[in-house]
Amino acid sequence: MANVAPVGTNIAAQTANVGSLFSLDVSGVFTDADADAMTLSLTGSVPAWLTFDAATGVLSGTPSPGDQSVTPSTVRAADSFGGIASESFELTMANVAPVGTDIAAQTANVGSLFSPDV
Repeated sequence: MANVAPVGTNIAAQTANVGSLFSLDVSGVFTDADADAMTLSLTGSVPAWLTFDAATGVLSGTPSPGDQSVTPSTVRAADSFGGIASESFELTMANVAPVGTDIAAQTANVGSLFSPDV
């Protein structure tokens, strides 16, 4: 009987926020009709901050401000009989803008130093 290669499902584009932990589980992306054991790997432009645990299928890491960019990456599944499937996705590093609070109304008196309490 001939081997049937693994089949993948689309991985949506992902966004990793600078300074926050990014985690993506790709373990369920691939299936194999023969139920062959599969080995997962990550290829393409893999950022230095991103690690991939092939045993669990989890990509994780925390990008820094200098890591901001768009990175095309590919997850690949190979079965034990030479069948291969791959799914590509874009990973965008985004800088999250700081969030401020409202400043209360202030009063300035003519002729006096104004020093707001913020």
